[in-house]
Amino acid sequence: MADTVQYLLEEMIPELEDLEKRGLFSRAEIKQIVKKRTHFEYLLKRRATLKTDFVRYIHYETKLDELRRHRKKQQGEDAVHGLGDTGGIRRLHFIFQRCVKKFRGDLQLWMKYFKFCRACGGHKRLDQALTDALNFHPNESGLWAYAAAWELEHRQDADAARALMLRGLRNCKHSERLWHEYFRMELVYANKLRERRRVLELDAPAPEVTEEEDGEDAVKLARNRERIMNGAVAILAYRKSIEALPQSSTFRLGFLKVLESFDGFKEVEDAVLSNLASDFPLDEGCWDYRARFHLASADETSREETITLAIQVYLDALHSVPTAKMYELTAAFFKEQIAETLLSRSPGSQTPDDLRTHLLKIFSRAADGSVYSGRLTLDHALLLRELGRSKEAERVLKTGCSLNPADPQVWQVRIQIRFHSVMENGGTEAELQGFVKLCGLALRSVPREAATPLWIDVLRLLALCAQEVDGNRLPFARVFQLLESSLTLTSAELGEVTAAAIEWLALLEGIESARHLYRRLLALPRPALALYRSCIRIEIAAGASGDGRRARELLDAATDLYGSEDANLWLQFLQYEHAATGAVGKVYWRAMKTLRDPSEFTEQYRSFC
Repeated sequence: MADTVQYLLEEMIPELEDLEKRGLFSRAEIKQIVKKRTHFEYLLKRRATLKTDFVRYIHYETKLDELRRHRKKQQGEDAVHGLGDTGGIRRLHFIFQRCVKKFRGDLQLWMKYFKFCRACGGHKRLDQALTDALNFHPNESGLWAYAAAWELEHRQDADAARALMLRGLRNCKHSERLWHEYFRMELVYANKLRERRRVLELDAPAPEVTEEEDGEDAVKLARNRERIMNGAVAILAYRKSIEALPQSSTFRLGFLKVLESFDGFKEVEDAVLSNLASDFPLDEGCWDYRARFHLASADETSREETITLAIQVYLDALHSVPTAKMYELTAAFFKEQIAETLLSRSPGSQTPDDLRTHLLKIFSRAADGSVYSGRLTLDHALLLRELGRSKEAERVLKTGCSLNPADPQVWQVRIQIRFHSVMENGGTEAELQGFVKLCGLALRSVPREAATPLWIDVLRLLALCAQEVDGNRLPFARVFQLLESSLTLTSAELGEVTAAAIEWLALLEGIESARHLYRRLLALPRPALALYRSCIRIEIAAGASGDGRRARELLDAATDLYGSEDANLWLQFLQYEHAATGAVGKVYWRAMKTLRDPSEFTEQYRSFC
């Protein structure tokens, strides 16, 4: 080991002498450089070499070379070129090569080496590094794509790039990314041919080539050249790709996403779109993408025509695939167009009212076809509310709840709209009682695992109903009965529900009513942490005028159950004791013994102190 390190150090003597001779580094700095390099070389020669050792060594040499270039620049015109100017780059290449050889399975290291080679202009070394990486990782599609892009974009060698892509596809036949990149590469190459033709001013119509005058070979050559510039090779690549991956519609949609970056390849677009239509006639995503495809590239003059064509595609899709998902995608498109039309000041053939009329017909068609999903119900109701047709919106939501009884969002919107209707009508006793019945029906219909947001919203609205409304007051006993039904739902999943119930009860009926309820809740097995937090908050607020005994008892119980994981709970306990007695030592040591990982707590405790 020592002999190898000594040999490597001796090799750098001419380089270091040159740096000292030209005044770029002093004698003391040269000694420090030798010391650091010796240290790193011994680290790299030990039996268990770490990747971090290579990374630190590379970082050091990179910064050292940056310092050399900076000092050379300061010398101005008097600076001369010497051996030390290239020694740093050679050393970095040497370290990188040893690193990727040692950790050949780490693709990130390979990519860092590629980046370094390109930054320092080491094209030959990059070629060799790419060859080595592909030998070690023949099944990594990203490496094949990177190597082909390097050949095409930087070395301008389309044949070599295509050969690399084809080799990669033989190794990674089922790689969607590599097929997309090959398709992109052929489009880029066709664009380069077009640009070359434009620069050479060959865009003017050429004399027609005929077999009689120019021969059959010349005619074929001219036609093939024209086909290549129109994307014929890209079409061939697409057809080969769907032979390898025939069942994936998302894979084929990826080719359309690639085409969005290019203009003037109508033949390629038509080939992909027609293939999607024929092979996936029942795929909602394909219909949606086909309808939207030309919108992104449409200018102001052609936008109206493009929107009209997109609408027709959606209508054809609803006829072919009358599913809830297809109706949702169609409705989403119309909503986007309505918003864009409202923002646009230029009048068009499709006004917001026309689009809303189309959308209402689509919603009615969905309802008639029994594909009225929760999402469609909400969109339909909100559109009717926007048009000032609240009664119709309520009827739509009632239908939606009957068709989708387990959808909490439909119930939530229906309850909110009914609440606003009750408030607008003055809140009569009959209306308030009907509202409570609707809330109970919603809570019984929605499954427990999805009911948390609905419970919280219902509790908030019921608490508001329990307040004075134009002289009418909903008896809180009815609300309390609904709140007590949450006893059967108390768990970690619905802890927020019971917490909201406690806080609303304390606000409306006072602390004693809230205590009566939370004592029953806390008696159940392992009450939720959210419930404890709610009880602690109301007791701390009530304890401002009392002794605060109940708040301390709740904090003790909560930390016994959840103190091993929740550092914030202990911090709340500390803050309470600090405000109440000023003695926090006992709580601090309990927290340090209980918490599995007390690092977060100690950090917060320091900032607290």
